Amino acid sequence: MTRDRSSAYTTELIKVAGIVSESIELLRIWQPGMRAAQLRDLAIQEGSLAKESSDRVWVMVLYGFGLRYLGEGQRPARLLKHLVDANASVGLLRQLFSIYTARINGLFADAASELYWELAAQSVTELLREQLLSYIGSKVGTPKLPKAWSEQAAGRVASGLLKTFVDFGYAAQGRGVSRPLTPPRMLPQTAAFIAYEARERGIPDSAICDERAFALFGLDRHGALGELAGISGRGYLIAQSAGDLVRVSFIFKTMEEFLDAVAH
Repeated sequence: MTRDRSSAYTTELIKVAGIVSESIELLRIWQPGMRAAQLRDLAIQEGSLAKESSDRVWVMVLYGFGLRYLGEGQRPARLLKHLVDANASVGLLRQLFSIYTARINGLFADAASELYWELAAQSVTELLREQLLSYIGSKVGTPKLPKAWSEQAAGRVASGLLKTFVDFGYAAQGRGVSRPLTPPRMLPQTAAFIAYEARERGIPDSAICDERAFALFGLDRHGALGELAGISGRGYLIAQSAGDLVRVSFIFKTMEEFLDAVAH
């Protein structure tokens, strides 16, 4: 049985964190059908990540790029590469990277959608490593973390999680064990991407607002609907609701047409 990485916590964030710029460079050279080992060899051959050792390149390709973007028949990598090749903004790519990371990393998904926005709502101004360490400890004994990690391992994961928040724009750069909170505002293109990608996966209109990706930006179902309604005049889609019923009219017939519109 395949392990559900989205629910069981793992320690992979120690190894890679957000790797935003590195993922963009890897997407530039990646070609559909290319496996992680082939991508690593090509990245080393072409010097795409010239500052990194060959061992480090392998870690980023395997634990970052491979896990996040090469699942689901490589669908995430195909969509993201389309945007990279069209010179989409780094801001948009960063938000989409965070969404795909949350899908395979339950710890980041939970900490971002639960702990982070609770702190923001309480007007907390700094994200502390100790807050993340305490959050990890609160999950011990649950199906997500049945057994406690060692004190050293938990501390390293908390540090990796803090760096991931920084990489994805949730907190500012800095030194030490704390970072100023910088709550990210979902881009209109990100909201539209979530809706189009949900349609591609066969999710009905009524369930799009329940997509967990919205929670990463502090939005519940009502907030997600408001976000979609707010972008209805931007030429991507039209969202309407009546009570619990939601209808989304998509302007573009295919995901590729939508991605082309987003990137230009």
